[in-house]
Amino acid sequence: MQTRRQFLTRTALPLLATTALAACTRGGVAQQATKPAAPTVIARRKFAHAISRDPRLASYADPVPALLDGSSMTIEHGAFPPDLVGAKIFRNGPAQRTYGQEQFTHFFDGDGLIQRFTVTDAKSVQHVGKFVNTARRQAETKANAILYPGFGTPVQQTLPIYGADTINQANISMLAHHNRLFALWEGGSPHEIDADTLATKGIGGVGLSATAFTAHPKKLPSGWVYGFGYDLYPSRITLFAIDPMGNTVRHKEFAASSEVAGTAPLVPMHDFVVTEKYIVLVAPPFHFSGETQTIATRIEQEFGNGAALNAQGAFVDQFQWNETKATKVTVFDRETLEPLFHTETDPFWVFHFANGYDDKDTIIFDAPIYQDTKFMTETAVDLTFGRLPEDNAPTTMTRFTINVTRKTMATSPLLPNTHAVEFPQIHPASAARHHNQTIALTQDKPGIFFNSILSYTGAGEDALQIPLGDTVQLDEAIIVPKNYGNDPTQGYVLVSGLDTKTQQGLLFCLDGARLQEGPLARATTPYPIPASLHGTYVF
Repeated sequence: MQTRRQFLTRTALPLLATTALAACTRGGVAQQATKPAAPTVIARRKFAHAISRDPRLASYADPVPALLDGSSMTIEHGAFPPDLVGAKIFRNGPAQRTYGQEQFTHFFDGDGLIQRFTVTDAKSVQHVGKFVNTARRQAETKANAILYPGFGTPVQQTLPIYGADTINQANISMLAHHNRLFALWEGGSPHEIDADTLATKGIGGVGLSATAFTAHPKKLPSGWVYGFGYDLYPSRITLFAIDPMGNTVRHKEFAASSEVAGTAPLVPMHDFVVTEKYIVLVAPPFHFSGETQTIATRIEQEFGNGAALNAQGAFVDQFQWNETKATKVTVFDRETLEPLFHTETDPFWVFHFANGYDDKDTIIFDAPIYQDTKFMTETAVDLTFGRLPEDNAPTTMTRFTINVTRKTMATSPLLPNTHAVEFPQIHPASAARHHNQTIALTQDKPGIFFNSILSYTGAGEDALQIPLGDTVQLDEAIIVPKNYGNDPTQGYVLVSGLDTKTQQGLLFCLDGARLQEGPLARATTPYPIPASLHGTYVF
């Protein structure tokens, strides 16, 4: 097993030495800096210095080479259930954050790393990772430099961008559909992945060519998949209906500046809601407004030396939060994809919805909501410079009800707002249907990291919190049906993460119906694993 000292020595200390040397000499002769360092260079130096002192930052470091080779995991507790043998759990997230002396300046930026956990026996799990071989990764690997801006990474000079897929990092989520596996971004096309080798097979294969495809498609028990996408150029919203064979059989495009879509002006919506009869788009007041330099200003104020404000191009810098405006909600007919009506509510930001379902003439869905977008514009930047906030952005788990007849919306809190809650999940058999149990991540102490599983039923009843360790950082849970079945009350909760004390990757397995009994199994890798965002499973 790699020790903490070995990990820090390998990742941080050599970089500190080489960056210091590069800053002082050129060709063996001392030089005086002639211009301020780029924000990406500042981030690289500050993160290297911070991780040498704080092992909790290992979640945001580049993966160790051993991870790309793969390893058997050690079963430290219990055993995996027999009906999970053969299951493959896939995770995706930004992991290659550095090129040369540069580092991306936002948590959401970095090449997508597909991690696979394969349960080969009750006492055996194999782990391996491989990067999605995007066009961007190929170009930046060859140059050993950051060539393009990112979601929250401004650059001072950039190569020509010929379309969204020029900068596509395929680093958010996964979709398994019709015996195919896809790595998803949300600003561009999916990348198809070989489930056995993790090799990148190509770009596209689901959705429409040259059209953004959501990182959160909704796969229903019927086998149908619904998705949406937002594009800046041209500025539009697209809805998709994909049949069980993977064919996009219906789609509708709406100009984002049009009130038809109810999202004017354009909002970077990360998730949406699908029920048996409706599709719901929720557009918080984070509006497209051109170049605001929110990220660049944050970097300059907190870490900069005059260079950040000369850097441009961060995607999120084109949007501005407006707390005086309402959150707009548009309801579409799921069958025709046509808009039915609009409603609105108080301003909030949201990343993820738990699920949506119909109850007579009412649409019901839950989500953890934020007061503003500071996690995106401040916290997610600070992390890449090695600064850990004292606490997570507060969220309120909220129940939304839309009366279809009256075309009105109401909201109500479901749980006490004590600690952050995120990444709500439901059993796959309940997608777009009434569900009883919601699983999410939370924490049992202040901090940026999630270390506990949260479960509640109905409208917030029977809330249960299961801490998994003081030094544990958890990724989003994945719910895998028991016995390959469709009983929404029977599922396993699989959650990966990192133990910051031992610098080992983790995989927990819990029984969703008996969470209070704790993990059925806990497995560890002999190396740290980077934080991931979303994933899926296949048998």
